Amino acid sequence: MSLPKKVLIAGCAIRIVYRDLGDEDCYGLYSHKRRTITVHNELEQDDLYETLRHEMMHAALALSGITFCERYEEEAIIRCMDEIFFPAWDRLLRNFPTLINETWLNKILSKLKGTEKQLELNGINP
Repeated sequence: MSLPKKVLIAGCAIRIVYRDLGDEDCYGLYSHKRRTITVHNELEQDDLYETLRHEMMHAALALSGITFCERYEEEAIIRCMDEIFFPAWDRLLRNFPTLINETWLNKILSKLKGTEKQLELNGINP
């Protein structure tokens, strides 16, 4: 599997390193000072995907300044995700399509089918 060494978020290059984090409960972390995402190097593909996405969200919030607010405004966070994080994530997936695998897609499809069944139970024809 090809893994990214950096990602562009809000015009900033964020380095991605893979190493042993020494804690089984710590999959990844973002350092705003170093502009670096560190991901545990022994993660399975699904955990790697979710961890990288999670740490990219931390980076997007820090780069937007939201992390440093005394309180979080929901709309500001949503706009950050829409305008900063998701475009960066989409670029990453275009450049590294192997981050998405069949297992992950099947999980999403399964959730969508569950939503469809719930809508039918509520009298809504999807």
